Amino acid sequence: MRGILLINKLQGWTSFDAVNYCKKLLSTREVGHLGTLDPMATGVLAVTVGSATKLFDMFLNKTKTYIAKFEFGYSTDTLDAEGTIEKVLNNYTLPNNIKLRENVELVEGNIPTLEQINNILPLFLGEIEQMPPKYSAKKLQGRKACDLARSGVEFELKPSMVLINNLKVIDYTNNVLTIEINCGAGTYIRSLGRDIGAKLNSLATMISLNRTEVGEFKLEDCIDIKQQTSETITQHIKPIDSVFNKLYTLDDEGIVTRLINGQTVVTDLKDGEYKLYLKGEFKAIAQANNRHIKMSKFFK
Repeated sequence: MRGILLINKLQGWTSFDAVNYCKKLLSTREVGHLGTLDPMATGVLAVTVGSATKLFDMFLNKTKTYIAKFEFGYSTDTLDAEGTIEKVLNNYTLPNNIKLRENVELVEGNIPTLEQINNILPLFLGEIEQMPPKYSAKKLQGRKACDLARSGVEFELKPSMVLINNLKVIDYTNNVLTIEINCGAGTYIRSLGRDIGAKLNSLATMISLNRTEVGEFKLEDCIDIKQQTSETITQHIKPIDSVFNKLYTLDDEGIVTRLINGQTVVTDLKDGEYKLYLKGEFKAIAQANNRHIKMSKFFK
């Protein structure tokens, strides 16, 4: 049993919760995932079964698409609605049932107009420098930043370069901006909301996040894991080779056998990645370059 399950992760679940749930349904420990989602986020979570866990490094740099909602007027320590409010615009009325720090800071600023938002969004396109949230999985001296933050430890993170391919405003109502974001790996959507707010002389907090695409994986292809049973879930496991529909196919038995035995083969094949099949069964991924081809990933 090997392949990929596309799950619409539930709000409140960690990615680990989703993996554990699948382990129980599938009665196997060989389950992982191809990219973490924060607990408050929903959407595409690719869960790997069996040797499909080897795909992890091949998905590190896949582009992702999100629909996020940012509320202007206040900011929290975690940069999202699960945190505690640290700052509030002095002319802003907070929503009910909001957690406040005792020393909440009132700051000067404004709620932006849609025109102002549209004017500054191009500044966030392309490769930009971004400071990760302190409440994140970023490692600092071997410990997660979020663990250090919860322990009250003072520390500083370093900014990193991230890629924003596209920003599309979907709606702006009652100070809440709904926006579609297509970005590269390592982008923190919470940080993007914070930075958009700062550029507008305002404050912004992410109040919801839905991941709609990860590479070729789309939300409409995901299953509701809570609706599955041990009998039905296996029907939704996608074969590993179905992920690589853009790769070349190589099924020459002699060459494939040599490749999966670890040999480099001289070839006239064009440069690129190949799916290797032996007697009709998908076996591995190989890389052809400069008239040579070598196996790069084997799936037992």
